[in-house]
Amino acid sequence: MKHKLLLTLFLTGRLFKGLWCDIAYCTGTRIKHCLLRLRSPEKLADYQLMSLLFWHSHQTEKATKHKSRGRCVKKRGWQHYQRMSSYLGEVERRGLLKKTEEKGILWSKDIKDIYEEWVSTEGRVNVHSVREENNGCEEIGTVSDQVSELICSRRSVRIWQGREVPDKIIEKLLACGMSTSSSCNRQGVVFVFVKRSFPRETITEPNNSAMLKSAPLIVYLCCDPSLYPERFSPVLDVGMAAEDVLICANSTGLRGCAMYQCESFDQDELRRRLGISKNLYVYMVLLLGYPAEDPKKPARMSASMRSKIVEE
Repeated sequence: MKHKLLLTLFLTGRLFKGLWCDIAYCTGTRIKHCLLRLRSPEKLADYQLMSLLFWHSHQTEKATKHKSRGRCVKKRGWQHYQRMSSYLGEVERRGLLKKTEEKGILWSKDIKDIYEEWVSTEGRVNVHSVREENNGCEEIGTVSDQVSELICSRRSVRIWQGREVPDKIIEKLLACGMSTSSSCNRQGVVFVFVKRSFPRETITEPNNSAMLKSAPLIVYLCCDPSLYPERFSPVLDVGMAAEDVLICANSTGLRGCAMYQCESFDQDELRRRLGISKNLYVYMVLLLGYPAEDPKKPARMSASMRSKIVEE
């Protein structure tokens, strides 16, 4: 009841301010996000708790990159700091999370310390200058060329050898997917790997249903839309993670393709079969394996057709 009242007050405030577009944009997903953030920390699932902790930590750190104005002035990022502290307290109460999410928790605690020091020091800015020897620039002809060649050589393969994908490679794919950028550091994408053992019947038909049965490794990419206030952010996060996994797969000798897997699939049945939370939505699936075909890479449209450089 309390949550519904707060949400009603929020929307009423928007109404009186004349922000009609904002009201129209409050779709079911956005309302769910508002309710999720109002929920008591102890009622959150583990992944929801960690995602919100990382989001508030990210916002808290961003605040410290501005010049602090001293204790007597309203503090930038204070609400995010308070929520971050609240979530850290709940994480401490969940013993298992302290073990499995140790690195993330330590990072958030570091942000907490940085913020407290920033608040107490007037005029402080938490921005560290880049060291000259590590300025992020690569000479042409070195690593940057290798990376761009790897990306440009990627192509879709739909027929695979009857050969199992080793666990070490799966761990590498997961590490790359988890390292992908995400909206405000929410880290909302969840990866579900389905391994196939061999020998088994090999299907060589390149249609969707046959590929789902024959791919040696299937990666389902899921996300909880209630973690995002924006409509398309979860889709973008999933897409970026998928491409990083595909490029990593290409570097290990695997080949595969991405398959859209949303409205045309029974999400409840997918969640039941994969054993995942009802809050997660399966957005797409990656089908991977060692290639049994060498398809010709489709030509790309010209740069003049698909790009434009604007100087300001």
